[in-house]
Formats: sequence, C-alpha cells, structure tokens
Amino acid sequence: RLGARAVVHAVDHAPAEVRVAVADGQPAAHVHHHGGVLGPPPEQLGGRARVRLHGEAIGHEDALAVALLEARGFKPADFARSHPGGALGRKLLTHVHDIMRTEGQIPSVRPEATGLEVMREMSDKGLGATAIVNSQNQPVGIFTDGDLRRLLEGGGDLRAMTAATLMRNAPRVISMDALAAEAADVMEANAVTSLLVVDGDGRLVGALNANDLMRAKVI
Repeated sequence: RLGARAVVHAVDHAPAEVRVAVADGQPAAHVHHHGGVLGPPPEQLGGRARVRLHGEAIGHEDALAVALLEARGFKPADFARSHPGGALGRKLLTHVHDIMRTEGQIPSVRPEATGLEVMREMSDKGLGATAIVNSQNQPVGIFTDGDLRRLLEGGGDLRAMTAATLMRNAPRVISMDALAAEAADVMEANAVTSLLVVDGDGRLVGALNANDLMRAKVI
C-alpha cells in the first residue's frame, strides 16, 4: 500500500550485526549487538539469561521495525489507513459527517417559535439542545438543557417566551469535513457537550454530541 517493493534483512555472526535494506539496495539501518545475536543455545543458559536473551531479541525486532518505518517515511496517517478500525485509525480517519445526526434528527426551530415548541423539539430529537436558524437555515443561536435548567431555577416562564428570547447567540459550530477528533477538542475547550454542524456556506447540515463521539469510539 505504501509503495515498498521488498525488505531484505541479514544477520552476521562475527561481529554480530543486523542490517536492513529496501529493495533498491539503500541501507535503512544497522543494529549492533556486541554479545552476538545468536549467542549460546538457550538450553545452555540459566533462567535469567534466557529471559535476557528473549528481551534482546524483541529489542532487535523493535529497532528494525522503527528504522524501516523511518526510512520509508511512514507516518501516523499511514498506520491509520492500514488499521482503520483501531483507535488511531478512528481518530485520524473519522470525520464529522461520518457520525453526525442528519435531516430529521437535527433539532432546529425558527426564532419566532414559542418556548413550548422549543421544548418539544429538544425532547423529540434527544440531542440536549436545539438550534435556532434563520431563513437561510444558518444557525443564529442555540438553547440547551442547561439553559432550560437555569431559566427554571431563576423563575422564568417558558410559555411566555420565544426562541429568539431564549437562545444564546453565536453557537459553537464545526465544519462537516472536520475530523471527529476536532469536534471532541472543541467540546472540551469550550465546556460544551453538543455542536452544530455546518457546510461551507454556514448552513446547518447536522448536529452531534458527546454520546455520538463515544458511540463512534472517537473518545
């Protein structure tokens, strides 16, 4: 996948040296072991010596692997492409548009919606918040479970209010093409649990919360 044609490795017994080369013959690394790579047969060694020999073998394997990866310019993104289901793969390859809620799952109301309509939208969609959008479907505000709790604790009357008076301006948004890991960083940095997702024109196209990120195993 990464363009490597072949790998050649050899072990020289005196002096002990492990050499790695790519197919074009350019050396990638030399790993020396002064005590001899092979050494005495394991059955002639004591228990501690056998453990040490095994550890040294693993060390050589690790050194060879790292040297070869560096020689071929192998980066974390390359590993992610080879292991898309792993933790690193999910972090580097999963985008917001892969996991966001779309269409009928997006909670949104217009500014003139009543407080009860706002409450109903939040309850029906289960995000823990609802977007308030303008006529171009661009988010201009947000109202969350936390906002509702603070309103009620302060004696506010939801029935007498509209979305325009309830909402907080300048909601946190993220591009649909951003990495899901970036969404997690934005949530953490701003102490929020949900984000509105927009396209290149700033139109609302999705939403996601921390639970969506956990289900996708991004966090």
